[in-house]
Amino acid sequence: MSQVETAGAEILSEIVRIVNATTDLEERLRQVVDLTAHRMGQDVCSIFLLEDGRLVLRASQGLNPESVGRVSLFLGEGLVGWACVHRVPVAVDNAQADPRFKYLGATGEERFQSLLTVPILLQGECIGALVVQTLSPSSYTSDKIELLTTIASAVSGVIRTAQLYKNSQEQLAALTAISEISRALISTLDLDRLLNLIVEKSVNLLKARGAILRLLNPETQTLEIRASYGLPPDVARSRALAFGEGIAGRVAVDRRPVRIDDASHDPLVAATGLFKSILCVPLVSKNQVLGTLALYDRGGDLPGPFNERDEHLLVTVGEHVAIAVENALAHERSEALAEESQRRLMELSILYDIGQAMSTTVDLNRLLQIILTGVTIGGGLGFNRAMLFLYDDRARTLEGVLGVGPRDAEEAWSIWQRISHVRTVDEWAKTTDRTAEPEESALTKLARSIRIKVVPDAGVLARTVLEAVPFNIPDALNDPRTNPELAARLGTNAFATVPLIAKDRVMGAILVDNLFNRRPITEDDVRFLTLFAHQAGRAIENAQAVAGLDAARKSLLELQDRLIQTEKMAALGEMAASIAHEIR
Repeated sequence: MSQVETAGAEILSEIVRIVNATTDLEERLRQVVDLTAHRMGQDVCSIFLLEDGRLVLRASQGLNPESVGRVSLFLGEGLVGWACVHRVPVAVDNAQADPRFKYLGATGEERFQSLLTVPILLQGECIGALVVQTLSPSSYTSDKIELLTTIASAVSGVIRTAQLYKNSQEQLAALTAISEISRALISTLDLDRLLNLIVEKSVNLLKARGAILRLLNPETQTLEIRASYGLPPDVARSRALAFGEGIAGRVAVDRRPVRIDDASHDPLVAATGLFKSILCVPLVSKNQVLGTLALYDRGGDLPGPFNERDEHLLVTVGEHVAIAVENALAHERSEALAEESQRRLMELSILYDIGQAMSTTVDLNRLLQIILTGVTIGGGLGFNRAMLFLYDDRARTLEGVLGVGPRDAEEAWSIWQRISHVRTVDEWAKTTDRTAEPEESALTKLARSIRIKVVPDAGVLARTVLEAVPFNIPDALNDPRTNPELAARLGTNAFATVPLIAKDRVMGAILVDNLFNRRPITEDDVRFLTLFAHQAGRAIENAQAVAGLDAARKSLLELQDRLIQTEKMAALGEMAASIAHEIR
């Protein structure tokens, strides 16, 4: 047996031991290059592995250790790349003189002369290269080439074993992660918490830089960002996308995942320059697109673009996520309906209580006091201040008649504490003196000082009467619909107005604000106030009708008294005439 054959037998025996070892792939490759360099009497032994189209230096004995994992070649580039493309060994006495040579400065290989490289083949496919080098020129015999080829075959076995182990570990990790995600998804029906959980788990599962989850807004038909993880705030607050717009829009339309390995070459995302690679999958449940889940920039042990395995894994996760999101959305809708029902029930209860209070009197002044108390009391509509204006359709003017509310914040808190035990307007009405004349408050004085001509350019109050619609003014100073003088007199920058309507006739208007607690007036507040105003308008109409009837009754009684007096006088006249006649 020749010296080469003896060395080959010893090397193969050692490699079999390395193949069966339980150490990780990196350590086993390091042992292979150390063993090969020593047994074959070479100054350098290196292993390049094919990863995402590039031959990456993964182990070396003799080259600069810092270059391992950092230096790479394209397929076909250099002597190593050429050998891999053509799947044949390459042996040269003076590598640097060969035109195919590619100098890799970080390795420190400029000292070495001869080079022998053989492709590492696995099931007929090239997965890398095994390279040896010497300091002085040296010819490689066919025996040495055959030996290195044999070692390369053994190395492919090492890699195959490691890949199988890694794949099994990855599959186990994926199944474990999916199981954990599934358990996490069923642990809550809180949509926001669920979405934040999804993006965090997805990023951790695929070792990504960050994630964005978009949900379809059925009203606007746009994909809105509802959760993000690991990304800059400005990216996480990106605008909504229409169907077909951007990566997420394209995924939502096609209902297929999109994997972009090099974002710099994709026109949809290249302009941002924020990401290197993107993986986006649709979230579909019951044949309906709910949204998209996108991951950005794979990291971890294998930084670079996402691979096919990542895509399959995220698609599987997306299927579980879609079901969980659908359940959470259904729960959110049911809760919203329950809240809406509860709110409507509360509104009806408040309207009933105020209606009961209003039914206790037909006195207009007392009624107006009840109406504005209902608008401001905590058990009613709960506004801080309210003013009531009545419309004179003959003079076409709107005149303030009553105001209810504190003068300042201190008085507001004092009043709220004093009446906190009064739960309803009806209760308030029953506990107050019906015959007592209410004290003229500062707000009532302010209301009575306001007299507005009802014409289109007179501001919001006039338009409330003319158009018979409510107005919500959140910023009076910058709203062209607002009369600046009125806003200044009110001393508030946010208020709402609603018309008082009875039988399609505008009776007046109510103005409300939250000057002291600064609570924004919502559209729901205005809607509820409008409902109440219709009820109040009918009550005012009835009170005015009763007042009119009462005035007519008094007028008739006065007329009757005058007629009686006239008849008495006529009778006395007749009697006097008769007596005078008798005397004559």
